[in-house]
Amino acid sequence: MKSLVAYFSYSGNTKRAAEQIAKAVGADLFPIEPAAAYPASYNECLTRARDEESISRRPQMKVQLTQAQLETYDTIFIGYPIWWYNAPMIIYSFAESLDFSNKRIIPFAVSGGSGISGSDTALKKICKGAKVQKGTMLNGYSAADIRNWALAAIK
Repeated sequence: MKSLVAYFSYSGNTKRAAEQIAKAVGADLFPIEPAAAYPASYNECLTRARDEESISRRPQMKVQLTQAQLETYDTIFIGYPIWWYNAPMIIYSFAESLDFSNKRIIPFAVSGGSGISGSDTALKKICKGAKVQKGTMLNGYSAADIRNWALAAIK
């Protein structure tokens, strides 16, 4: 079984968690990046994120994972921060661009204070034919906690 950790990270927190997950389960990493980077200013970034969500805008991705590449994986961890009680719209760009049929998807998120907020349920609706597990917030998880969670999640 081959696994992929696809993630979007604004501040580096999701990236660190993704790297720890990949190391724990021997997965490949795929950074989900917008073609137009989010502003460095956190407030400007949140304004853009709120604007994207309000009109359901799907930002273009810098690099797209191909369907042929996706087919080499059985399990895909998808990681993101929670913005405005949702996954960033770039996650929807990623999820809607591929056919995840017969894949297992394991969502994880980090946030300054919000919960997973149903973003895992939204992924289930988009990724028809995939087995989408209940998402997990990794706030406050140590590297050991992330490792243990990832190993349990992939079983």
